Amino acid sequence: MENKIAIIFGVTGQAGSLLLDLLLSKGYFVYGAARRVSNPNLQRLQHNLPNKNFKLLSADITDTSSLVNIFAKIDSDEVEIYNCAAMSHVAISFEQPGLTWDVTAKGHLNLLETVRHFAKYKSLKVFFCGSSEMFGSNVDGDDFQRETTTFTPNSPYATAKLAAFNLNKIYREAYGINTRAGIIFNMESSRRGENFVTRKITKYFGQLYNNPFLPKLSLGNITASRDWTHCSDSVKAMWMTMQAPPKDYVIASGEVHTVYDFMKKCYEFIKDKVEIPLKPLEELYEIDPLFYRPLEVQYLAGDASLIKKDLG
Repeated sequence: MENKIAIIFGVTGQAGSLLLDLLLSKGYFVYGAARRVSNPNLQRLQHNLPNKNFKLLSADITDTSSLVNIFAKIDSDEVEIYNCAAMSHVAISFEQPGLTWDVTAKGHLNLLETVRHFAKYKSLKVFFCGSSEMFGSNVDGDDFQRETTTFTPNSPYATAKLAAFNLNKIYREAYGINTRAGIIFNMESSRRGENFVTRKITKYFGQLYNNPFLPKLSLGNITASRDWTHCSDSVKAMWMTMQAPPKDYVIASGEVHTVYDFMKKCYEFIKDKVEIPLKPLEELYEIDPLFYRPLEVQYLAGDASLIKKDLG
């Protein structure tokens, strides 16, 4: 039996690289699309670069012609397309709203338009990585957010994600394209970018293990509550939705902790392992207003009961 074919846009990122691991383990042939840069960001892919079932291609989701070139290379009746490409940092989206829109919203529109023209003779399935940030501060009466919760985005990032999410649904209903989306709550792993708060905290405490005299850790809103899931679990959910009829799902753990909780857990993990006693936790960090967002989302908690019911 021939390999299933998949294309991952954003393959060099945390989710894209872990999705690549998963698909290769399942026998797929995977095309990874990455924007060409002077210094390639391939550290998350190094172990897969020699794999004969993986081909890294130069493409930019903001350039429709490069998408057409990728699709023209593929001769298969069964192709899964995963769009993990985005300008994915909420705080930076306030500083670069135009870039955020071009990559996240218009980029997905480019992909959908390309698929629309190729779908006439190929069976193409599309997955879009939506975000819990699309809910903004809106929450249901039981303190959870689910597929039916009203979206109220309050950042350029969330607005761009919601535009792409809605376009994904429109193209499914208007043109019959086999699209689905995940409303994905925070995904974390050791491959998380170091400008994200979880990786920033874990890196700090990892360094503190070897050097208890580090300067204080600078953080912003440590009372913000988030629903964190390991990214390897989230990408498994993405793949599962691709094996089912097209439908949008919340992908979440249903468990909520504050940033402070996260930091405290890291502190407790190392405090009894270091040779030199650590200072109390409260003396190891400081609040810097620089890290506050212009608009904060204080609380996100996902109800993933629908995907559990439908897909197990």
